[in-house]
Amino acid sequence: MCLRSQGSVYDRVRQARAQTTGTKDYASAVASIICGSIVVLILIAVLAGLQVAMIVIGSMHLHNCPVQKFIPIYLITWGCVGIVRSLLEVGIRIHQSRTGDESSGVAILSCRSIIDCFLFWWFITGCVWVYGNYLPDFDDPSSEKYCHKTLYYFAFGTTTAAYALGGFFICCGCCLAICAACFSK
Repeated sequence: MCLRSQGSVYDRVRQARAQTTGTKDYASAVASIICGSIVVLILIAVLAGLQVAMIVIGSMHLHNCPVQKFIPIYLITWGCVGIVRSLLEVGIRIHQSRTGDESSGVAILSCRSIIDCFLFWWFITGCVWVYGNYLPDFDDPSSEKYCHKTLYYFAFGTTTAAYALGGFFICCGCCLAICAACFSK
């Protein structure tokens, strides 16, 4: 049920509209359909590619950032734990698709929650490391203020993109909540 083609997503959304009684129920059903679609699996695959890039760039420049030696470690850890999280999510979706059971076990949900909490706090910590050393010296590798340009800009870009993506999803959630509240009356 989770790994259906994009064409059937449209059919499932239309069917959800016919079967739900209120806007709130319809919005919840549509969100569930979209989150269970192949589009989300493709997004997870793209994010996994980005996470591999984090590991590679962090590893290549592990000792090339004396201004903040934890920036490459931040990227490597975020990439590794992010891949584990992505693989866990794909495994859950494949299991749900094969069994038709939309629920996940308590152990899996607990594991996912622990990983999500770790990633959240690791992200906050990484923000302090990256933004706290904004525009280090890119020219003099012997300087204590030096950080390799590719490493720093990649860390800065991925961290900023994560903020932007989070803000986008928060805005979408707020818009859905407002629409559900307006149309339910």
